[in-house]
Amino acid sequence: MRALTMRDLRKHIRVGIAYLKAWDEGQGFITWDHLMEDLAAFEVSRVQVRQWLRRGTCLDDGTVVTRHLIADACSQEMERLELSLFEDAIHPGNGWLKRELALFRHAAELAEAVFTGAELKALLSASPASAGDAPTRPPRTTRAA
Repeated sequence: MRALTMRDLRKHIRVGIAYLKAWDEGQGFITWDHLMEDLAAFEVSRVQVRQWLRRGTCLDDGTVVTRHLIADACSQEMERLELSLFEDAIHPGNGWLKRELALFRHAAELAEAVFTGAELKALLSASPASAGDAPTRPPRTTRAA
């Protein structure tokens, strides 16, 4: 069995952020990093990260998986997402980019809460109240056609 790496942890966090962004928008899946991520992928990531946290698993470089490490990784992944969105935007000042950034920022907050909450809650569903440790969704914004 190979050692856990920071890249592995980041991949699970990215799945969490991506899926929760889609969930916030009322979608059950998202195409992300050339993969289709859905509730099952999110649940695997959620439980795996929480297991590493609970056990105090060490990464290959000796770093222990802690709430602080997960929070830092969520912040760093959000920074990477922001850069990627800015690169993809034709006009960085447009409303689409602002909406996407707001949705991803909220998803990163949800992901951090779900990954580091005090206890593992039941399976996430379409209902925000069942998300356990996750904060409730903001009101959905309508998109221009």
